Amino acid sequence: MSNIKSRKKIKPTAIEILRAEKLKNLRIKLNLSLEDVATKIGVSRVTISRYENTDITNIPMDTIEKLSSLYKTTPAYIMG
Repeated sequence: MSNIKSRKKIKPTAIEILRAEKLKNLRIKLNLSLEDVATKIGVSRVTISRYENTDITNIPMDTIEKLSSLYKTTPAYIMG
């Protein structure tokens, strides 16, 4: 596991950390910026960053579906 630092008071679980790493790795693999992803799925750049840093771990299902479509994968893969 990487050294992701969350601002949440409750420490993120291993699954939440893995999900954040997947999201970041998929974005980087497709050479997309935080701004690119945010614009394409209709959320803010800060929100995408917070997903990737485990500051937000309860990602809405419709957002997971949009991310999986953008990243050309399945919601199941992202969710772990």
